[in-house]
Amino acid sequence: MEFIQQLDETDGSSAMPPAVLRILNFKACGGATMFGDILLPSECLCSWAADHTVPIVNVASLHGELARHQMLSGRQAETWYGLAHQEPSLERA
Repeated sequence: MEFIQQLDETDGSSAMPPAVLRILNFKACGGATMFGDILLPSECLCSWAADHTVPIVNVASLHGELARHQMLSGRQAETWYGLAHQEPSLERA
């Protein structure tokens, strides 16, 4: 009905009706990749297949270094700069 009213008011101009714009905006936002989304490797490629993912750290190497540091210093992993797994808490949030 809104579309028919707009056509009547604008004498059939080619402007997109607000209802259609709202639907397109809703769909575009809902289909966007959000922070924290888990993606398949194939989803990390642009249309010309250029890779857009870059590893930040080698987790296996990091764990190895943490274990080696713990053995050398005799300290527990929890005390090494806080890089050990910690349970979620309100204080940390």
